[in-house]
Amino acid sequence: MIPQNAFLNSRCQNTKTFDLTTSEVTSRLKKDWVADEKAYDEGHTHMLMFADVLTDGIAKQYPAKFSK
Repeated sequence: MIPQNAFLNSRCQNTKTFDLTTSEVTSRLKKDWVADEKAYDEGHTHMLMFADVLTDGIAKQYPAKFSK
């Protein structure tokens, strides 16, 4: 089970992910390649950060399974 604050944070992050993806698709449909590349890069960076947040949350929730 995801703690409530992590759930709310993940919903906020998902909204940002959808916004970035929408921006990328819109730019691509308009053949605005500069904006497409910028949106892709922002989305990629965001998803890497989001993956780190989720990984950290899981490791904190189950510390015995992720001991060093």
